[in-house]
Amino acid sequence: MKSKKNRKLEFFLSEVRSISDKDLALIIEMMRASHHINVARKLFSYLFPPDVEEDETMISHAQNDDVITMLFNMLASQLREALKLFWRFSESQYFQTFYKSAKNKDRATIDQLLKEIRNKDDGNSFLNKILIPVRNLMFHYQTDDDSANVIYWINKIREEEKNGKPHHQTIDFETSYFGPGFEYDSQIFSKYIFFGAEKMFSNTDSLRKLGETQTFFIDSTKIIVADLLKKENIRPREFGWILKYSHGFK
Repeated sequence: MKSKKNRKLEFFLSEVRSISDKDLALIIEMMRASHHINVARKLFSYLFPPDVEEDETMISHAQNDDVITMLFNMLASQLREALKLFWRFSESQYFQTFYKSAKNKDRATIDQLLKEIRNKDDGNSFLNKILIPVRNLMFHYQTDDDSANVIYWINKIREEEKNGKPHHQTIDFETSYFGPGFEYDSQIFSKYIFFGAEKMFSNTDSLRKLGETQTFFIDSTKIIVADLLKKENIRPREFGWILKYSHGFK
């Protein structure tokens, strides 16, 4: 039986010499961004384990609607920054040299990511319709200088309260639930969690697109890191290899 290929590589940063510190710093930031994506995916898996019944999943969706929206907003904001980072790296001479000699399948993966970034001039692209506006709004709290949107919402709600069977606001000091803040937040982001055709459950289209783009980012990072370590001739090491460097790497 053929043994499984070892995919783990252990090394010292001092062994990485074929790249400038500036370009290496960008790659390490890409690794950091990939780690953030992986951690966020864990959060989703805790909320929606893959082995539960469909009915239970739908109930969990309903019970955690605000959590899903918050996670989506955080992930969309983070992905926007990750794409900016990758675009900056793609402009480097190191990347240009790597890309020319990359395998076709690796180049195809990276092209999928670059395609999302290059769509910046398309007003209906995922980048422009979802990622950028969500990033600009996430954790940006409007103050006196830019409070017009909040005031508009306040006046809108007051007008609606003049109608029959008006909706009321709730504040629960025991659980720190502040209804007006939650409702305004939901109103801000409700239009961004839908991507594509506006239909029931179309928020899954946004989540799917988000997940696909995250995967392209992580896979592109893997490809670039693997190529760098190959250039440095860093290969899988025997168990206990670190012991001979007990006095440091010289």
